Order: sequence, then C-alpha cells, then structure tokens
Amino acid sequence: MVLRDLGTSWREQVPVSRLILDRLPLTAFLTGSAALLAMLLGGVLGVALSGNGRRWPVAALSALHAVPTDLVGHALTILFRLTLGLLPVSGMADARAPASGFWPAFVERLRHLALPVMALTLHQLCFTALLVRALVGQELPRPSVLAAMARGCSRRRALWLHAAPNAAVPDATLTAARIDALVGGAVTIETGFALPGLGRLAVSAALARDHPVVVGCVVTASLVVWMANLMVDALTPLLDPRSRLT
Repeated sequence: MVLRDLGTSWREQVPVSRLILDRLPLTAFLTGSAALLAMLLGGVLGVALSGNGRRWPVAALSALHAVPTDLVGHALTILFRLTLGLLPVSGMADARAPASGFWPAFVERLRHLALPVMALTLHQLCFTALLVRALVGQELPRPSVLAAMARGCSRRRALWLHAAPNAAVPDATLTAARIDALVGGAVTIETGFALPGLGRLAVSAALARDHPVVVGCVVTASLVVWMANLMVDALTPLLDPRSRLT
C-alpha cells in the first residue's frame, strides 16, 4: 500500500512504484549478497584472527575499512579489468556479444555483478572481522570456554566450538543494523558500474529534480532497512536460546 501511493514520476510520467519495483530486485541482490558474504567470511576471518597474536592483519583490516566504497570499486576495476582483463565493469550484459540461452546469460550477468558485489562486501567484511575478533576475545575468558579447555578441549577447538557461536548473534544483529550503510554504498556502486538499480534511479531522479521518485526511493530504502532489522530480531531467539529467558 505504501509503494502504491508514491505518485507519478514527473520525468517518466509513469507510477513511481513501477520504477522502483523494476529496479529494487537488483539493489536487493547486491546488498543481500554483500551482507551475507561479509557476515560469513568476516565471521570466519574474525575468529581466525582472535587466535592469532599478530597485529598487522588487524591494522590492515582497519586501514581497508577506512577506504571509501567508491575508491574500493576503482581499485578493483584497475586490478580485475585493466590489469588482468577478467571481469566487465559496466552494465548487466555485453551488448556486443549477447549471451544466448538461460545459463550463458545467467553466468554473464554474474560476471557483470562480481565486481560491484566485491566492492560492497569488502568494506562490510572488514568491519565484521574486527567486530567478531573483539567479541570472541570477550568470550574466551568466560567460564564455559575455560571449563571446556579444563576438560581437555584444545584452545583452537574451544575457540571455534564454544566462543565463536556466542559471537554469532551480535554479528548478525550489527550486520542487519548496517544494511543502511550497504544501501548507501549501493548508490555509489550502481552509479559507478552503470547498474540499473534503486541507487542509480535515485541519483538520476535527483539530478532531474524528479522529487516523487527521490521520495519513493528514500521510503523504499527505509522499509528495506526496517525489514532487515525486524527479521534479525525475529531470528535472534533461534540463534541464541538464552534470549528466550529475558
């Protein structure tokens, strides 16, 4: 009902809801893939770093986390396109040699989305890895982990089987809370990689002073962030049974 009442685009003269629904799946795929990859890979990396006494990986992750998403996208473009020539950097398909058939077209689309997803993932992955490392470090001195090691469990085994699961819930919660950062990053990424998503629609509408579309994009992005946080809050009792007692 909310998307139905957004009015009509001043520039396109079509309902704003139609423009948004046409472009929302791509933005949802980019942000959802980036959030999932960052949570999984960043979680594994954070647990691994918590058992490593070296400081340079933490310093490297902190430095990479400080780099803006658009600069990460430019660096990936230079590496994978200009240097290695492996991945395309513009659009959703190659107009010069369009793929025929479902699977070739599907693989070609994944190749075009690989760099945007990587650019969005890296920034969130660094944050998740640093967060999980700190959370696991807080879990290691807890009685449950110490009792497991006292029963003969190795430190590495106690790290992965006892400390890491307790850090999973804050990791999932804060990943959902940072969906807004991923949606904001998608605006830059979609514009830089010429992807027809919600972020690029908002930028083009803002430049054309198409206010109903801009308002519709902001409302839709807010709904996506709200739904992501609501979903994580609903799944928290399943991830952590201790929360059912509070």
